[in-house]
Amino acid sequence: NLNFVNNKFISNVADGSVAYIQGSNNRIFFEGNVFQNNQAAEGGVIYFSQLSFANFFQCRLCRFQKNQAFTSGGILIIDGYSHRIDISLSTFFDNFAQLDGGCFYFKCVSECLNTNVRIDSCTFKGNEVKRYGGVLAYNKNVEHTTGIRITIQLTKSEFINNIGNERGGVIYASGFKS
Repeated sequence: NLNFVNNKFISNVADGSVAYIQGSNNRIFFEGNVFQNNQAAEGGVIYFSQLSFANFFQCRLCRFQKNQAFTSGGILIIDGYSHRIDISLSTFFDNFAQLDGGCFYFKCVSECLNTNVRIDSCTFKGNEVKRYGGVLAYNKNVEHTTGIRITIQLTKSEFINNIGNERGGVIYASGFKS
């Protein structure tokens, strides 16, 4: 278990500039932290790798400001499967990604099988992406034949002046089967 409470993460550089998660059954908890001016090729702050599964990530009362990814996921990129992501009472201002997901990108190259995401009572303002999903992008790249792929629940959150320069000022989602 990893617990981060009342810290400041400023101007860090690496894929997942603050945390790169590879492995399983981890509990990662952030509360009252500030993430500012962090940079990465992918996952400006946190990266759950393709080799990760069954992790629980919880983030409360955090501020994410001016983080960027040179490809996708200005804040968070998720690959792997069976993750549980719970983000609440946090603010996301002026984060940026060159391609997809100004804040969150669900890469799903292998699978996002049984991944559950809950975002509650958050504020997203001025986040931008050059291509798809100013706040969130999900682009299923592979056909899966069984199982639930991903569940995303957004409640009581505010979205202000977010920009997806090609599609989806707030959300871009593709690859769903009917």
